[in-house]
Amino acid sequence: MELFKAITLVCLISGTYAGMENLPYGFKLIWTFPTKDTVLFDFFIPNEILENWRWAGIGFKHIDEPDPTMGHSELITITFDGDKVEDRWAHGHLTPQPDTKDGGYNDVILEEKRNEHGYRVYSFSRPLETYDSVHDVSLVKNEKYWIMWAFGQTFKGGVIAHPMWNRGKDLCIFSEDYMDDGSDDPFFDEDDHYSPFS
Repeated sequence: MELFKAITLVCLISGTYAGMENLPYGFKLIWTFPTKDTVLFDFFIPNEILENWRWAGIGFKHIDEPDPTMGHSELITITFDGDKVEDRWAHGHLTPQPDTKDGGYNDVILEEKRNEHGYRVYSFSRPLETYDSVHDVSLVKNEKYWIMWAFGQTFKGGVIAHPMWNRGKDLCIFSEDYMDDGSDDPFFDEDDHYSPFS
């Protein structure tokens, strides 16, 4: 947590604003807007995840989407072996295929990878509006979105389905000054089990 307090302080001192979402299992997502048309994400993946799993993903879904699962969401997966970043679209409750295999485009650019205080941080950018409307979610500043997250294993270098407990969604406001305090996140049930789609 001290790392993220330091990031916030640096942003305030430099005049740069950043949004941040805290996710289960220690994942963090931070975003800035380097231009009026572009967003830059820093996806913090804990070393414990890197040591035991082979990919992690983050994604976006409109909050008015009636399907409570990952269907109809844009998903960005990172395969740790080779640091492969892929832009995907979930048509339903099946392993999403890369946009490039489904008639679309990979609109995500890996800008940097670094190790930082128990995390590997992947920095990647994408246009707010990709015009790949069949495969991407248009991101609009100050709008609310579900942030989808998951992690799992690979087979022959490809992403395979995650276990049921390795995925979920958290609500966020896609603004430069949004700091997640957990108040809008899915809840834990009476047995302290995470309930991501409740």
